[in-house]
Amino acid sequence: MPPDGVGSRRMAEELPMQQSRRAFIGSATAATAATVVAGVSLIDTPSGQAQNYLPAAPDAVIAELERQLRSANIGIRAGRGEAARQAATTLRFWAAYGVAQGYDTTLRQGVRQIIEQRGRSALVFIEPNHAEMERTAARLGLQPGELKHPDIDPALREQSIDYILKNGITPALSAAAAALDQVSVRLEARAAQLRPVAARQSGCDSICGTAGSLADVAGVACGAALFLPYMLPLCEAATAAYLEFQIICWICQVVGGW
Repeated sequence: MPPDGVGSRRMAEELPMQQSRRAFIGSATAATAATVVAGVSLIDTPSGQAQNYLPAAPDAVIAELERQLRSANIGIRAGRGEAARQAATTLRFWAAYGVAQGYDTTLRQGVRQIIEQRGRSALVFIEPNHAEMERTAARLGLQPGELKHPDIDPALREQSIDYILKNGITPALSAAAAALDQVSVRLEARAAQLRPVAARQSGCDSICGTAGSLADVAGVACGAALFLPYMLPLCEAATAAYLEFQIICWICQVVGGW
């Protein structure tokens, strides 16, 4: 467990969702309007009555978001601040889209349903859908083997379940966007050789701790999707939030701290 995982969770929880004032590239917006569908996926309660539903995720919207993020991640690794801003804009759009689609309510209710039907231990000890997480990582520009699959830590998994029950998943996307805004400034300052010497000594522990915490949150979301397959878009969103923090962690370590 990362040394500051709890504090990192608090950052993702408390940071309010910030809407980007810049227009997202029109292809994603057009896809949203063109692919709205009437079908829904029902969450069946133990009594057999549907309590909540998540509209079927338009694949074209998610595919466009992932394409945008892949392009941005390649630029971030090249040290371009503008790429970090592009990634932040994409994540804010994804968070707003998730709110509109009911991601948080659906994830919370789905997790509660699994706990009621199978017990909390079903989520504590289930291995997540590693294959789907790997596919998401590849679509976001990671190379094979870069996505880590840590062993289950029951204490951390319990905290991750509590985090989801309280927050859902869109606040984590918003927290990643806010972190990327900071990364863009620091990358541009470094490129201009304006980076303060004092900032080189530390700064990575908090970001890397958040990445470790969100890795487990993604594990819970993707584990839940094994029980309730309609929750796969939530697994993708959780994996994206985790991977963006992991990329920021890597960049921070490569440049020797912020």
